[in-house]
Amino acid sequence: MADLKAEILEGVQEAVRDAQTEILKAFFPFQENTDLRIRAVEVKLSNTDVGLTERMSVIERRLAEIEKKLFLNRPAA
Repeated sequence: MADLKAEILEGVQEAVRDAQTEILKAFFPFQENTDLRIRAVEVKLSNTDVGLTERMSVIERRLAEIEKKLFLNRPAA
């Protein structure tokens, strides 16, 4: 009886392991696609950050030029 019980338990454990393996194999392609999408979003965000940084630099430079002109050409009091 104990041998039969051990044999049944062993068979069930093997079936569970096989099911786990199949489930993991099924999710692998989904995970690859998700990783690609996440990388694409990260690239777009980094490009946006670079673009915003460049625009801010231009605005800061222009503001500095305006301030220089205002300080050099102060209105008479």
